[in-house]
Amino acid sequence: MNAERVAEVRVQQDGTSVYAQVRRMSQGSMELQVLADHDSGVGLLRPGMPVLLTIASRARLYAGAAVVADRSGRDLTLTMAGALRSVERRRGDRTEIALPVMIRVLYPDGSFGPWQPGTTLNASLGGLLLSTPLDAGASRYVEVRMGPAGADRQDAREPIRARARIAHCHAQEAGGHRVGLAFTSIAHLDTLRLMRVLQ
Repeated sequence: MNAERVAEVRVQQDGTSVYAQVRRMSQGSMELQVLADHDSGVGLLRPGMPVLLTIASRARLYAGAAVVADRSGRDLTLTMAGALRSVERRRGDRTEIALPVMIRVLYPDGSFGPWQPGTTLNASLGGLLLSTPLDAGASRYVEVRMGPAGADRQDAREPIRARARIAHCHAQEAGGHRVGLAFTSIAHLDTLRLMRVLQ
């Protein structure tokens, strides 16, 4: 797995999640540091508590069961309850879901167009189909913000952010455009958050 890994640690009992940077992995254990902006549930984590672990590394997701071994502030040590397995959900598997989106064009000179609203029609780990007033037909790339937080309870302040290539753009009879997007850049953390929204 990639040296730069982000993990979701999810409490099995109530579904609360915290997001953390993986610091060290060894056979049977893992050391993480909970991200400061995503630590609202860290106080719930106690030694002996079972958790579900999902790790994003490059274009792959891994999941497994673990138990909290120790927590000191935002530093967390987990004992693995078994081997991590590759998550089978393919990046192209689409889920019909309506999420509010803000979208803006990225121009070749590095400048941006104004933000425009939109709503997803479906989404996957690899891209979106959305309805928006933005006519993106003449552009090749856009930036999107899904939120207000991608329907993620702990991260209601932060949208899920991505850059994407426009796969297609068609006018709709009722007005606006139907735009298909393929992600070109999305942070590991936002991949995990999007995965949670799509489940």
